[in-house]
Order: sequence, then structure tokens, then C-alpha cells
Amino acid sequence: MTQPSEVEGGAEPAGEPSAPASLPGPAEVPLRARVLRWAGRHSLLLAVTALALAVRLVWNLWVHPPGEYVFSDMGGYVARANRLVDDPFARRADEAFFPYGAHYLLAAVKAVFGKDNETATAAFQAVMGAFTICFMTATSRRLSGRGWVPRVVGLIGVLYYPLISMGGYYLSEAPYAFFVAASAFYTIRLADEGRRGDAWLLGLSMGLGAAFRPQILMAVPFLAAFWLLRRRSLRRIRLPLLARAAIPIALVLAFSAARARYHTGRFSLVAQNGAVNRVFGRCHNVKVEANQNWFGPPSIGDLQRHEQRHPDSIVKLDPAMGLELSIRGKMWDEDKLHKLADRCIQKTGWLKQAKYAVTHVLMLWWYNVTWPDMGQPPFRPIMRAWNGVTMVTLPLPLAVAAVLGFRRRFVRHGLLVMFIVSLFVVAMLYFGDTRFRVPYDTILIVLAVDVCGCLGRRLLNARPGRS
Repeated sequence: MTQPSEVEGGAEPAGEPSAPASLPGPAEVPLRARVLRWAGRHSLLLAVTALALAVRLVWNLWVHPPGEYVFSDMGGYVARANRLVDDPFARRADEAFFPYGAHYLLAAVKAVFGKDNETATAAFQAVMGAFTICFMTATSRRLSGRGWVPRVVGLIGVLYYPLISMGGYYLSEAPYAFFVAASAFYTIRLADEGRRGDAWLLGLSMGLGAAFRPQILMAVPFLAAFWLLRRRSLRRIRLPLLARAAIPIALVLAFSAARARYHTGRFSLVAQNGAVNRVFGRCHNVKVEANQNWFGPPSIGDLQRHEQRHPDSIVKLDPAMGLELSIRGKMWDEDKLHKLADRCIQKTGWLKQAKYAVTHVLMLWWYNVTWPDMGQPPFRPIMRAWNGVTMVTLPLPLAVAAVLGFRRRFVRHGLLVMFIVSLFVVAMLYFGDTRFRVPYDTILIVLAVDVCGCLGRRLLNARPGRS
């Protein structure tokens, strides 16, 4: 783990003394030399991005083309993207139910390369996945310096199956992982350098990320609170910079609210499915039915099956008012759904609701296999094995990083931990799912490898005969 001054690469090597007037200015350096110099400084990021892109292109174009897995949620994203390309200004009541970022992005790619060009959409997702790993590695290099730690982070990212898998489906997780990784990077660079440009880029990353999954905004109050608590150690983050970061977020939310009102005549910031998700979190039912349509989260169904296999388990579904609940109306009837969730709270009491919240956090790591691989026999065992690896390797380093993050030397680690705290809070309020955690693995891996590197160096320095 290094201080901000250590990650900037240090001073240039000393050369032969010469008169300042004889040195060529930046404009006089040949373009080829400047490009080579830039590539040399960023050789790790370029290599990691190229490897990640190669792996994801092979996966998306030959092993697991996303166009061959268009069902359930993926079918919904593709259908909404296609109708957006065909008639972008049509008013549709269901358009505001889901966050719009994923199908807007898919529609943009289809509009440029052709609505039925599956190769282009698959390649685009591979490119976005590769840049996700680039941001991970860049964050690690700023946090840990230019030693072996960022190389390990980059290699893990290149081969990390959950992120590769998500890129092979038309879902929100792959682009959301990109914006989570970008937000983490710009948060650290803003803390290091205090530049206005990084404030704008941080706000843009979080604002656009909210269009894919609004839960990223839960990190904002935790980051702000941590900054207030440790502002003496984060002196380069000033209030005017935070105001600049807030502007892109506010603009995205204003557009989102206007869009929801355009389609439904009702106000909501990003999506109107928060109420039905709250029902699952507060009632622990497996299905909600509305107007002969039903919805049920795969992770809740997996938790029910776990309870059936292990009836004596401490972690179980334990529904408040039955496995299947219904309302009279549409699935986006928020008032009726909130009333249903409130009834469950009254019936169970707050102690049982607290137990639900703890269960949701555990579900981020286990008790369900990440969907959609959950229902794909060739890929389910692979994803299940990776779930086990993440459960064993990531939580303990996260706990260590959370403790260290409140020390002045490791204050930047604390900033990254706030993103994970926000994930836990969202899970407590709604429900947990390993699928929801996967985009945040871009931060968890950085923290885990850095903590392991720090402990390894301490052990080596503690060996007899070393000073």
C-alpha cells in the first residue's frame, strides 16, 4: 500500500546535464516518440486491456454469444431496445418500470450497426468488459503502487469468470460493472490530485451508472460522510469539487424523472420497480402476481430450495405471509406494493425484519447461484465454483480493509470500502443476490489483493535477519 505521492511513478531518471535552451519542447518531440513514451508509461494497462478484450471476444463471439440467450430479462432488454430504435418517442406505461440504461445503450449500438447485427452488440459488450478490467487495474496501481499487486489484479480481472459470464448476456450487470469500476478509479484519483476534471468524470460515471442500476447512488451519502469524518486526510477533495461531481448526477436524475413522467404521468427518479423489490425484501415471498403477470427473483427461489434441502439451517426464507402474494393492478402500481410491504413489516415485527436484512447480506455471497448461469446446465457448475471461491477469498480482506480504512495512512481504502457498505445497505433494504455483488467485485478484488500484498510484505520484513 502506498501513499498518493508514491503512485505517480516518481521522478524521471537523471540524464546528462545540458543547457535548458537546447532541450526540445513538447511540440518538437516527434509524434511517434510521444506515442511510444505514453505506451511505455501505460504498458500494464494496455496489456491487461488487450488480454481482457481477447478473452471476452472469444467468449461473446464463439463460446457464449449473447444473441443465443435472449429469454426472460434478456428478452425484455432486447425487446425494449428494438422498439426504442423503431419508435423512440412512443409513450409506453411499462417503459419506466425498469432502469433504462441497459436497453438505451443496446439501442444505441443497434442504431449505429444495425438492429439485427448480433456480432456488433456482442463485440461492444466485450470492449466495455475489457475497459472495466482496465479501470480495475488502474485503481490498483494508484492504491498499491507499480509493483506486483496491480499485475495480479489485472490478471485476475482478465480471467474472472463472473464478469466474463455477465458480458455474455444482454443485462445491466456488465455495463454497470464498468461504471462502478470507473467511479472507484475517479474517486481515488480525485483524492490523490484534487483535479476538477476528475470531479466531473466521477459525477458522470455515477450518474450514468444510476441509469443502469440506481443503487450506485447509495454510495454518495456514505462517501460524503466518510469525507466529513476524514477530511483532514482528504484535503485535496474540496467542497467545490464535490459540487461539480454532483452536477452530472443531478442532470441524469432530472432526465430520468422527466422520462418517467413522459411515459407514465408519475414522478420517479430512475425506475418504478423499487416497490416490488421492497415487497420481496420485507415479505420473503417467492412470487408477486399482478394482473395475471408474475415476477420472482431467482435468488429468493434458490433460498427457498436451500431451506427445503436444509430445514434446520439458520439461513432460510421464512416468509412473512406466504410464498405467493398478489395485488389488484399493474406490477408498477407502487402505492399498492408499498402497502403490501408495510403489512409484512407489521406482521413480522422489526426483529424478524432484521434477520431478513442479515440474510440478504449473506445472499450476496452464497445460498444462490448467479443468474442466468443458474439455469444453464453447462455453466451452472462453473459459476457455482466461482461463487465458492469469492465467498472464501473476498470477505476477510474486505473486513481488514474496512478496519484499515479509518487510519490516516489507508484513508483511500476507506473510500473504496464505502462503495461496498452501500451495496450491503441496498441488500438489507431490498434483497441479496450474488448477481448484484458481481459488479462490485471490481472493487473487492482490488482491496483483497492489496491487503494480501500488504500482509505479505509485513511477513517478509518480520523474518529474522531483515531490518
